[in-house]
Amino acid sequence: MVANALRLLKLPSEVQAHLREGRLSVGHAKVILGLNGAEEQKLAAERVLKKSLNVRQTDFSAAAEQVTSGLATGFPAGAQFGPSGFIVNCPVVSLDVNPGG
Repeated sequence: MVANALRLLKLPSEVQAHLREGRLSVGHAKVILGLNGAEEQKLAAERVLKKSLNVRQTDFSAAAEQVTSGLATGFPAGAQFGPSGFIVNCPVVSLDVNPGG
């Protein structure tokens, strides 16, 4: 419990303020903490507040952001997600299953 609270101190001060003032939950903050860089974390927090996203939607949104920026693994860079969090457009990755003939 204490370790989780200490991890939240790594968030930018603006995001910490949203958390302290009750505009973001700890669940939101944990998802945002997984994003790379303070600027990306601040933008994600603003998006959560503007769109009134719940934690699950925030998680999908964060995953989509990482995929489209090429930071996540398992999806090609450029994959696009719809508002529900499902992939709506994904570049095709061609695998040659019979390379020798």
